[in-house]
Amino acid sequence: MVLWFLNFSVVILRSNVVKKSEKMSLFEDMPINELPLAILDLETTGFKPPEAKITEVAIICPNSSPEEVFHSLVDPEVRIPAEITALTGITNSMVKGKPKIGQLAEKIAEILEGKIFVAHNVPFDLAFISHLFSSVLDRELQIPSLCTLRLSRKFFALPSNSLGAVAKHFNIQTVGAHRAMADTLTVKLLMPVFIERLDREGYKNGGDLIRAKLIKT
Repeated sequence: MVLWFLNFSVVILRSNVVKKSEKMSLFEDMPINELPLAILDLETTGFKPPEAKITEVAIICPNSSPEEVFHSLVDPEVRIPAEITALTGITNSMVKGKPKIGQLAEKIAEILEGKIFVAHNVPFDLAFISHLFSSVLDRELQIPSLCTLRLSRKFFALPSNSLGAVAKHFNIQTVGAHRAMADTLTVKLLMPVFIERLDREGYKNGGDLIRAKLIKT
């Protein structure tokens, strides 16, 4: 019985590795300006799941045809701390009656399928979405990611690499900072800047970004 379980576990592990490898091969020769990006931003009640809950989610897939856009306020089922409301402007009354994150899980998973997860500070947003997959969908989130905060630090090294500071540096007007759709749109508008710089640095396709570990798998 133990031997069967170990063999079964090895089969699952190999299957997951093959699936991940197949996904990565789809991006290898794809020009960087054609990569299937899913730009995502969340607003939350705090900094780390499961204690903190999602209050707003926005996703833009700029290279989908037509462009895919998703946005929703979310009922976190807990009170939003006053300091978070002061930062985001999202109040308890605004999220009352809105969908719970579990009701949006399948739609989010559908949008992210086959995409590269993009965010300004990927570890933050990815932690919440990974928790959503494991707690609601009962499966592991396996998705490559590209962090624009990391790109900014590596290639621009501005005094501040916050999303607002980077947008201001490149004369991109922002409206409604610390709201999910506003921040997602800002990242979308910054992507041509990042892509142009990556191209100048010699990164021509997805394979180049994967080998340089700029796309994390």
